[in-house]
Amino acid sequence: MQNCRDIEPILQVVLAWAIAQPKIRAVALVGSHARGTARADSDIDFVLLATDPDAFRVDTTWVAQIDWHAIDTRPQKWHDEEYGAASSRRIWLEPHYEQVELTFASLSWANVKPIDEGTRRVILAGCRILHDPDAFLTGICEAIGREIEDADRRNPN
Repeated sequence: MQNCRDIEPILQVVLAWAIAQPKIRAVALVGSHARGTARADSDIDFVLLATDPDAFRVDTTWVAQIDWHAIDTRPQKWHDEEYGAASSRRIWLEPHYEQVELTFASLSWANVKPIDEGTRRVILAGCRILHDPDAFLTGICEAIGREIEDADRRNPN
């Protein structure tokens, strides 16, 4: 199934901003857009692994640093949310009121020994790696994939 709308422009401006941030080491699109099952009202979810994720929770200026104007939109409002080991900033964009959620986590979010249950749920729900020069996300995705393969071998149906 294809995504209901073209989110590539949003991916590109968020990714360009993230790559320019020295503290951000990996970026993934997660959730329904990564799985290809998004509806018209689905939000666009990112996971960003950072050396200092708390800096993005404390700082309120980085939202304006993303080049929203390049895609004819702008943030209308934002709201912070906490997810235990991660925190996010949900941003509502004008004029179509799209929601973009950027979730910041430490590099340890992608540890493979042991794999965190919250990380496992996020990866299993859909993950499209956009930027991963140090292979943090690649490593966790491969480890979870091996777990699934091992379980399938043990329980063939």
